[in-house]
Amino acid sequence: MCRSVILVCVVFIILTIPCFSASQKTAELLVVSFPTDEGGVEAIAKEINSAKSQILVQAYSFISKPIAHALIEARKRGVRIEAVLDSSQRSAPFVSDDFVSRADIPTYTDSEHTIAISKAFIIDRNTLITGSIDFTDETGKKNADGLVIVKGNKPLVYRFLRDFEEHKRHSGKGAAFYN
Repeated sequence: MCRSVILVCVVFIILTIPCFSASQKTAELLVVSFPTDEGGVEAIAKEINSAKSQILVQAYSFISKPIAHALIEARKRGVRIEAVLDSSQRSAPFVSDDFVSRADIPTYTDSEHTIAISKAFIIDRNTLITGSIDFTDETGKKNADGLVIVKGNKPLVYRFLRDFEEHKRHSGKGAAFYN
């Protein structure tokens, strides 16, 4: 129930922000996915595959193999990728072994907060992926998650970009996460 209320609030904000600026184009709402829907992980991977220059990841946990594979392929294409994760993820073997070591992706751990539970992808400073979704393979199968993907809403994207940079500034980069 709480997640649904949060998702509705996020969608409301996304759709109303363009109204505050006459010159701002209406944002393109690409995906709103709920627990009964399938394809949340696939939708995220599709957006990652379309990245041209930059992907910023902010997440509590990160154990989805399809999303990790898409990020690794984007890195091979020359896309700059950075991630800020919760400090508890230092001991998650999938994150440290596959995601970081093999792909040379700078990953920071946010230990300033008790739990760093932000969930967002910012792609090419134009696309925002957020919601209650966890970046796991259980998304859309067992978990009650919500996903919103928005393109073209610069004020919203830049607000999330500022939040990413703020958390990156106070996060540490350690040997367990960066080669």
